[in-house]
Amino acid sequence: MLVAAIASACLLLGLVLFVYEDSFYRRVAPIAFLIHLAFGLVVVPALPYVWDVGYFHTTAVDLLEGADPDASDTVIAFATFQAFLYLVFEPSVSVLAVFNALFAVLVPIPASYVARRLYPSTTSTDGITLLVLFLPLPAFFTSVPMRDAFVLLVAFVSLALLVRGLLDQSIRSLTLAVPLLGVLYLTRVELALLFVLGAVAGAGTWVVLESTDREISTTTVVGLVLPVLVLGPALFSRYFPLGSVNYQRRIRMSGGAVYLEGLTYESWIDVVLSGPATSIYFQFAPFPLHVDSLFHFAAAAYTPIVIVLAVSAVRSLRRGNLAYPVATMLVVVYLAGVAGYGLVNSNFGTTVRHRMFFDFLLVVLAAPVVERWERSVSERIGEWPREHDDEDEQGGEARKLYARRQIGTEDENNAHHDGN
Repeated sequence: MLVAAIASACLLLGLVLFVYEDSFYRRVAPIAFLIHLAFGLVVVPALPYVWDVGYFHTTAVDLLEGADPDASDTVIAFATFQAFLYLVFEPSVSVLAVFNALFAVLVPIPASYVARRLYPSTTSTDGITLLVLFLPLPAFFTSVPMRDAFVLLVAFVSLALLVRGLLDQSIRSLTLAVPLLGVLYLTRVELALLFVLGAVAGAGTWVVLESTDREISTTTVVGLVLPVLVLGPALFSRYFPLGSVNYQRRIRMSGGAVYLEGLTYESWIDVVLSGPATSIYFQFAPFPLHVDSLFHFAAAAYTPIVIVLAVSAVRSLRRGNLAYPVATMLVVVYLAGVAGYGLVNSNFGTTVRHRMFFDFLLVVLAAPVVERWERSVSERIGEWPREHDDEDEQGGEARKLYARRQIGTEDENNAHHDGN
């Protein structure tokens, strides 16, 4: 039945490639799909790490058998989908790995759409496609048979629909976004709340733009973002009380990948004061001094890429020439998300997986810089052939000119002899 699962995923990917008219994506997506399959079916099972693969698998099997699973609501929500795959094919984590490969290679489609709407002058999103498909740690972790690839795809499709609904006043897009946000709420409640928060900020920016004739300023955007960021902690505290935050940190303080061990929050003032440090750890850890295993080394080696993307995102946003409602929405989602996840995460393994969405969001925010990288690489790759083509053209022109001159000289000589 695993073969049937692979065939089904290939068929679905083929349909997407047929419908989605992007020649670059059509070339690289099958390659990425095969890499994800290799990771999920060969590499991941051979590693000594288990993550929460067994937890999701056991919950899905319990649901299939009609038993009452001992799991959280969010785990049960995704395990229900996993159980459906088990019902259609077979109760094996390999089946989920196959469909995770499909979900992972579909993420660049909505991500590229959001980038084009954020920066209307964008002419190519091939670089974004390449980064979203092949950033090393996300490419690996979306192959692990858990919920990460599924959540990433649902999150970016929801984001794309919200962006389209906001800029085009498309009721249809907003209507389609509602059930997807519901799925996101069931599997990752915090992401759904972040999107609602971001949509409020984006809608406020759109109202200001529509009600004024002059162009919006950065100061105005900051004035719109700040009240929403103040509303964020209120929502956070409503769904994640202080006791729950401390509990989430404690359950993640296990294994050899723990950071900021012993940090607890006695009051919300502690939360506010710890926010900057925990946010930095969430987005950029592990740091070199944390490395004491192969996994730590791989994660630390990936950190410079994240730093470059963060700097590029800031540079791109400061340049202007962007859709301010979308920019406001994405910046709020990013800042509030990094702050919120930073408060509860205390384990490098969990942090690396949870921040994949924000890594991809940095790629989207850095779209103009990524496009310049893409253009530069394309020119460098094409420089040598073009130089030789130019030389051949110049040589051909010179030969033609020489031949014409020779013919002209011969004609003059013949005329001279005839005259004699």
